[in-house]
Amino acid sequence: MDFVNYTPFPAMLFQARDHDDAAHHVLVLRATMTLDGAPRLAQVQRDIVMADVHWGEAHASSTVEESDLAPFKPWSDVVVRGTARAPGGRPTQRWDATVRVGDRASTVRVHGPRWWVREGSTWRLTEPLEAASVPLRYELAYGGTARDDTREERCEENPVGTGFAPPWWREGRDRFPAPQIEYPDDPLTHIDRPIAPAGLGPLGRAWLPRRERAGTYDDAWLRERWPAMYKDFRHYCQNHHVEPGGLWTWGGAGGVRIVALFTQEPAKHEHANPGKAQLEHVNHALRELHKLVLKEKFTSLALPRLATGVGGLDWEDVRPLIDSHLGNLDIPVILYRTYQSGVKAVE
Repeated sequence: MDFVNYTPFPAMLFQARDHDDAAHHVLVLRATMTLDGAPRLAQVQRDIVMADVHWGEAHASSTVEESDLAPFKPWSDVVVRGTARAPGGRPTQRWDATVRVGDRASTVRVHGPRWWVREGSTWRLTEPLEAASVPLRYELAYGGTARDDTREERCEENPVGTGFAPPWWREGRDRFPAPQIEYPDDPLTHIDRPIAPAGLGPLGRAWLPRRERAGTYDDAWLRERWPAMYKDFRHYCQNHHVEPGGLWTWGGAGGVRIVALFTQEPAKHEHANPGKAQLEHVNHALRELHKLVLKEKFTSLALPRLATGVGGLDWEDVRPLIDSHLGNLDIPVILYRTYQSGVKAVE
C-alpha cells in the first residue's frame, strides 16, 4: 500500500490487529491547534509521539503525553498538561482549577505545600503554605511508594504520588509531605483514609484501574492469539530469505511487540530444521535488537536464555553478549533464566 500525505499535518500509517487477530491498517494524523479564543491551526505542527513521554524515569514518574500510535480509540481524550495558577496571581493557600469542554468539566483543588506532622500518638495535617502556582502532575496527588531496606508497598492507583504512608513506614518519622492536589468532594481528612489520586493528565498504563483493562497473555492468549503469530511468521519465512543475525517483529494486542532473533544456521533445504545457533549470529541479532529498541522507543524488554535451548549454546557464553548490547539501555531489561512448567515467573 502506498501512503501519500497531502495535508499539513504529521501522519503515519501502521499495521495493527483487532480482537480477532485480523491485521488492519491504522492511520494516525496529529493536528496542533491554538486555543487562544477560537481554535486555530498552529503555525508549528507538533510531530507524532511515537512512544510515551514521562516527566522523569519511565516507571517512576507520571506521563507527560502518551504515544499517538493507538490501534483503536473510540472516544476523544481530554488531558491537561500545565500549571494551576492562583487567582489574580496572588499567592494563596488553596484554590480550584477546572477544565471544561462543552458540557463536560473536571475540577481539582490545589494546595500550597503541606505536611503530615506527628503529635504524640496521632498525626495532624498542617495548613498549606501560600503558593502562586502548583504543577498539575500526579507526583503531587495522593499516592506513592513506601520502602525501606527490607520492604516495599505502593499505592497501585498512583505509585508516583505523595502521602501514601502505611503504619510500618511511619515508624520513626515525625513529618512527611502530604498531597497538594485532591478532588473537592474527596478531601484529605485522616492519615489512614486514602483518597482518590486527583489529576487532569493520563493515568499510568500500569496503574489501577487502567491495568485491569489491559488484558492478559495467558493460556487463552496462547490458544486463541498465538496461532496468528505462528501463521504470520511462517508466511514471512516462506516469502523472505531469512538471514542469520536478523530480526522479525510481530505486533500483538495491547501494544506488545514480540521480536524473533535469528540465531541459528539456516535449514539446508525446505523440509529440514534450522541448524544450531552460532555466537556470531547472536552477537549480530542483539546489535540489531539494540537499534530496534532505540528506534521504536521500547519502554521495557524481556528475554529468555537466548539460543541455549534448541540453539545449543552455553549460557555463560551468551549472557556477556546480552550485557554488552543491552546493558546500557535506559529501560528495564528482564532476563528469564529459569523455566518451570506451570509456574509463573518472578520478575
